[in-house]
This record gives sequence, structure tokens and C-alpha cells, in this order.
Amino acid sequence: MSRLPFTRHIIPAHDPALSLAINTYRPPLHHQRTTTTAPKTSLLLAHATGLHKELWEPVISRLFNSRIADRIDEVHAWDARNHGDSSAERRLVNEVEADSTGGGKGVPKSKQKKVNWWDLGRDAVKVSEWAQKRAGNNLLVGVGHSIGGCTIFISELLQPTFASMVVVEPIIWTEDELRRMNGSSTADLDDLYSESLVRGAARRKDGFASREDAYNYLISKPFFSVWHPEALQLYLDEGFRQTKTPTDTELRLKCTPNQEAATFAGASTSRHVYPRLHEIQPPVKFLVGKKSYMAMPGYHADGQTDLIMHKHLASKCRDARFEWIDAGHMVVTENPDRTAEEIVDMLESTLASKPMSKL
Repeated sequence: MSRLPFTRHIIPAHDPALSLAINTYRPPLHHQRTTTTAPKTSLLLAHATGLHKELWEPVISRLFNSRIADRIDEVHAWDARNHGDSSAERRLVNEVEADSTGGGKGVPKSKQKKVNWWDLGRDAVKVSEWAQKRAGNNLLVGVGHSIGGCTIFISELLQPTFASMVVVEPIIWTEDELRRMNGSSTADLDDLYSESLVRGAARRKDGFASREDAYNYLISKPFFSVWHPEALQLYLDEGFRQTKTPTDTELRLKCTPNQEAATFAGASTSRHVYPRLHEIQPPVKFLVGKKSYMAMPGYHADGQTDLIMHKHLASKCRDARFEWIDAGHMVVTENPDRTAEEIVDMLESTLASKPMSKL
């Protein structure tokens, strides 16, 4: 598989003790040499929990071969602070992965290490500020998947920047939903999260003798077996780091199981986004997998108990559209063709009021 060329940048996170790794991609030269005075777009891409920035490459390659490739200047995909190459730059403060009990059975929820998702949003603001300096008059478009979708919303609430947004199954919980999934009406909301997600992440196998060993293991799992081959190969190539000392295990996940568990455990902080969705000014497109567990009624909000999560979230925004995609929750890695097409459609709408004019 041929990889897209990119430039690597390292910038400070909101917490100056941490760093963020960004890959910047540009279209082929023949698209860059367009003779137009109309603004172009610059895209910011935020990944899902436990994943990494390179998994956007199948989508990016399709954008660069689309009918509006000449209206795209740059695409910036970054690793969240405790993921991918950002975790390699500097470990998360307090070393979540050093806590061997993180996410384990029987750990009191008040003791579970947690990542505040608003800190991830503050990091996204840092990325958007950095990108805006490069973009000039280009229109910034925010795109995020799962936790990345929530991150894009938080960034826009903290510092309005985007001309439009595409959010792929964004995770935004409500107080009602947190209490439902935890079966508690009295617990501290900050201590509530999905135990199945946290425990599943904490138990994730993260050591393999070789990439072949890792591939055989991953392809045997329903979660990974439905991924597009390009995405699975990128996960194998970029989701692991080589261990530095000779041991029986040669590959380790860049996002360690306890880091992933701590990220899931901080999901209750997303509840502060829900009552502010009406503040989002730019148009938003929601992409939702038809086969996703989130596509079923049962989301709890505002005293209602049979809502379809993302249809309801879209209804809370000023200007939102909703599209079903043939995929599960992992829309980006399962169906990059349709993901890219929906982004292209949104970019065309965003640029519609900016007609091209020849020099």
C-alpha cells in the first residue's frame, strides 16, 4: 500500500508539559497550482479513542482524488495527548499507565484514573490556532470521529473557529444517559462511565512478537475484521512501537491499555457539551453507522428514554444534517469511501458562498 507523504510537526499541548504530534498532508502538486483567488479549505482531523492520526489516511487519499481536491490546501491530523506519537513525545502527567489497577475489576470508580475530555478540546484549540496561522484566508473545517467528534465540539465552544464541522458518531453523554448506564440516581456524575468500555480497554492485548502475529490476532476479532484493509494495515504500521530491549514481545501499543481505559473513564465530562449544542454556529454534518450500537433507540436525555442518540444530538444544533453510513461505530476505518464523499459534500456546501474567480 502506497502511503501519502506528510510533514510531521510537534506543538505544545494546552498543558505545556505535554506535546501533540501532527501530520500535515497536501494534495498532489497539480491541485496546488490552481489559478484562483477563492479561498480554499484546511481540514483538522481528530481520531477515536485508542486509535491514531494515520488512520485518517484512506479518507485523505480519497479527498485528494475528489472533484474538489483543488479547493483543499492542507489536512492536519493529530494524535490526542495520550495516543500515538503524542504519547511518545511525553507521557501523560501522573503516568496513567503506571497504575496497574486502572480499569481493573473491583476498582472503585472514584479511584479510576480519568482523562478530562475538555482538556482534549483545549488541545484541539491549540491545533486550530496553529493551523489558522498557516491557513491565512482558508476556511478551517473540523472533522472528528467518536471522542474526536466530541473534541471538535468542545474546541468550537471554547474558541469558535470552524467554517463547518463533520462529526462521525461523536460521543456526547447526558446526565440521564450516564445514570442509566450505571444504574445509579445518586452517584457523583464525575464517577460515572461505561464499565464495559473501561474494562475492555484495560484488558486489551498490547504485546505481540511480530506484525504477522499482531495481524493474525486482530483479524480474528470482530471489531477489526470489518475494517477496510488499508486502515488495518495502517493500524499495524503506526499503532505500535518497537520495544527497545530484546524480550519475547517486540511490539507494544502506542496508546497503552490503561491510557485508553483512562480516556474512556473520563467520558462523563462530555455531559457539559450537551446543554451547549445550541451555541454551535457553523453547520454540522453527523455521520452515523447503520450497524452501530448507537443507531438503536434507547438514548436517555431530557426525561426521554427511547431516543436515537445522534439524531437527537443533531436536533439540538442550530444547523445540522444527519446521514446514515453502511458501517458500525468505526465508520472511518470501515467505510473510508463514503466518509470521504460526505466530507466532500460538506466542503462543497461550505465553499458554495465563495465562488471561484480566475486570475
